[in-house]
Amino acid sequence: MGELEGWNDCWSVGVDGIDEEHRYFIYLLNQFNGDGSDVLSGERLRAMAGELLTYTEEHFTNEEKVMEAAGYPLYDDHKYQHDLAEDEIRHAIASTMPEQEFRAFLGRFMLNWLVLHIQSSDQKLSAWLHENNVQYERLFDGIISGRDWMKLGRDDGRFPILAAE
Repeated sequence: MGELEGWNDCWSVGVDGIDEEHRYFIYLLNQFNGDGSDVLSGERLRAMAGELLTYTEEHFTNEEKVMEAAGYPLYDDHKYQHDLAEDEIRHAIASTMPEQEFRAFLGRFMLNWLVLHIQSSDQKLSAWLHENNVQYERLFDGIISGRDWMKLGRDDGRFPILAAE
């Protein structure tokens, strides 16, 4: 799978809250992709990775709280996948890998992981939520979710989001 750009509707799981969170997740990961002309300092890359990790933890925690509260039968497996992804991001941040390798890991490997996770585990979760009439609501309000991050795309056009209300 090559470099991914923006959101693709085929990744939608049919749950607005999850899809919105995934759109931002993909936006964050795509910041690491580039043509090499956008030289970023190691410090800036680590700061971007820190924001990615914080958002990853928040998104996963929210999904997990919804799954746990609803009694989702595949909770343990889904949480295990989340834990592995978080560990991979933490490992990358702590590593001394060269800039290009670091960017490729987060911008391609983790982006591809997320898309595969959406198309498999999150699709199963979505189907189960629909079958059991469970509404997806943000049950965790963390640091990044406290910002008006959905306004980002409406203001500067960098982040493709759902059509304005």
